[in-house]
Amino acid sequence: MALKDVDSAALVSYVKTMAWTFPFLAILGYFLYSFAGIRLVFLTPLAFLVSFVVAVCVQCLAEHMGTSSANFIYGSGKSTFTVRERLAANLSQARYHKMRKEYDQAIQVLDKTLCQDSGFPEALLLMAQIHWEGFQEGEEAKKCLLMLFRTMPDKDAALNRWGKKLYRDILQSSKGLVAT
Repeated sequence: MALKDVDSAALVSYVKTMAWTFPFLAILGYFLYSFAGIRLVFLTPLAFLVSFVVAVCVQCLAEHMGTSSANFIYGSGKSTFTVRERLAANLSQARYHKMRKEYDQAIQVLDKTLCQDSGFPEALLLMAQIHWEGFQEGEEAKKCLLMLFRTMPDKDAALNRWGKKLYRDILQSSKGLVAT
């Protein structure tokens, strides 16, 4: 499992819960062994070990009960997201950079996005728009659009229509028919 797949809020919550649970259970375990009349030195670490195991079990039980109750009350929600759903935030970031005319940053974000999913239609169209509007790089924009057309064979899809319009605009501009 990669670090980016770890739910950091849940991990912090788990560590925080263990941080306050373990010392109390460790002290409890130590006193139980001390008051039981067993005063052998090698049993003290055993007391801490047993209290640690009990702390982990209590934490797991509490976490399971809490998760089950929350799911019962609020519903479990969506448990998995597709790659494209996770990359939607990158598209929003790239659109923001494009709106601010920060084309270099937008290209960087889209390059990372397309490295993870090279056939992402929205990213391909946005990349073509940025190459054309930001840098007047018609050939790069056309490459992105041709890849978009290969990934979206449905000619009636909105992205396909927008891509074709941009492609025609690039062709007309390169022939000198439209002033830029």
